[in-house]
Amino acid sequence: MKIVNKNTGHRSLLSLFWLLLIISALVIGILLGNAGAIPVFQESWEGLERRLTLLSPASNLPLLTADIDFEDYSQLLEEREDARRQGILFPDDSTYVPADFQEVNGPIPFWIRLLPGSAEHLGINDKWNFEIMSRGEAALAGLTHANLIDPADNNWLYEWAFLESLRQEGLLAGDYQFVRLILNGDDRGIYALQEDLRPVVTSEDDVTGKVVISYDVDPLLEAVSYFGNEGLAAADPVSNIASNDPRFLQISEIDDPLITDDEFLSSQAERATALLRGLQNGNLTASDVFDAQQYGRFLALVDLWGAGDALSPLNLRYAYNSETDRLEPIPSNGNPLEDTYRVPAAAMYQDPQIQAAYAAAIKEFSNPEYLSVLREAIEPNYTELENALAAEVKLPPIWDMLEGRQEQLQLSLHPAQPVIAQLGSPNLAQEAIIRVQIANTLNLPLEILGFDIDGATFLESDPEWIVDGEPYYKLVDDRIILEPVSSEKTGLRFITFDLPVTEILKQDKELDFLNEIKIQVATSVLGIDDRQLTPTSPGLLDIK
Repeated sequence: MKIVNKNTGHRSLLSLFWLLLIISALVIGILLGNAGAIPVFQESWEGLERRLTLLSPASNLPLLTADIDFEDYSQLLEEREDARRQGILFPDDSTYVPADFQEVNGPIPFWIRLLPGSAEHLGINDKWNFEIMSRGEAALAGLTHANLIDPADNNWLYEWAFLESLRQEGLLAGDYQFVRLILNGDDRGIYALQEDLRPVVTSEDDVTGKVVISYDVDPLLEAVSYFGNEGLAAADPVSNIASNDPRFLQISEIDDPLITDDEFLSSQAERATALLRGLQNGNLTASDVFDAQQYGRFLALVDLWGAGDALSPLNLRYAYNSETDRLEPIPSNGNPLEDTYRVPAAAMYQDPQIQAAYAAAIKEFSNPEYLSVLREAIEPNYTELENALAAEVKLPPIWDMLEGRQEQLQLSLHPAQPVIAQLGSPNLAQEAIIRVQIANTLNLPLEILGFDIDGATFLESDPEWIVDGEPYYKLVDDRIILEPVSSEKTGLRFITFDLPVTEILKQDKELDFLNEIKIQVATSVLGIDDRQLTPTSPGLLDIK
């Protein structure tokens, strides 16, 4: 790989050639009365615009120069046409062709192929995505297996910043850098060089490897091809084809000799696969498979950045940590800050430990102080890359967007109505009981802290006051935790408290039960300490 700080000399001549060719085609088409000349001109003009963009001042990005023989390149073109007809490019090792990436010490031999997956980026003027793999042990920019992708697929520099934020928290993230690609003398513009983590990721001490596993996406690609496009496949009411539901995906089989020939790594691969399969079939909880604190923080960062695509089974890989006997998420292709995405409840697997860790992390990451620390850590490199990418893209200010996301996260932890609370009949007060029925309305567990009585008395909750026969809560060290809203559409799930009037009068002997008393339920989202009061309302039928 060559590092350059100036434009390559061939660009001006190449662009001049394109301009003359397009003008000639237009003139000839008009003279011949060929109506098809106009669409050809429009398509070619779009390509020319891209090439003229590349003539902007030098971007100080690494220059990646690759050469592919004519016959091999022709094979890539044929596969591209097949993929465009089918809408999908299927993975097949036979589609790799040799390529030489030029470096100051000589060419580096690599394999290259069009990146398997959707064919939507294989138009004549698109940046084609590639997968590259070393033909030996030589590395390219420190990588032996990587993808060359259009940075626009992942919202340009925002993806780099998202991955950096993961690394700042000690989470795993693949290498992600920007290069300018010259392929067979054609300047293809700015690309993202994305590390492809398989099947072993090297740990920080550069001695012990971590086995990486993932889901097999081939059946999904075949289903999409069968239906004609991804939208039709996902809409099918019979097949359960969804790229965001891991239950219907197989786990990729590991057949790399690097692992299968190593007894230690092979045993790790078996254990990693068993954990992920246990999560799929429901035999293991998510906190049995992941470190709950780590995974909760991972989800919170995905939420902060709106990087929803990072949670797709198509983009998630898992590294096995033999010390903790847990899987660690390794995301890619998050496409952050693209829209108003929020992490869905299903991503937490209805696991209260992960839900609590997520809530605690949301509180931390929505604090302005967190953003100040992150900004100080990554802004110098971010600004340098922002200037380097300015030849092709100008992004909205990242910190303003993250501040807006923080505000949304803060609102989530203080919802307008965390519970529905209903009072029983006033007649029950004659029996020295105040009945309150409570249902959690959130996708997170709630702790019932107690009851505010008329703004003057606070009665801490007691499990002894819960009416028997209602399983929609858990006791954790005598703390009453309401389960989240069920993923099944079964309606709200209420639990009933009979508050002893005698306990209230112990704290406030002056309270007059003959007058209307305002009772509020005090709750907090599990994982944070913030207290929120919700007024009760009449509506509960007498049980006694």
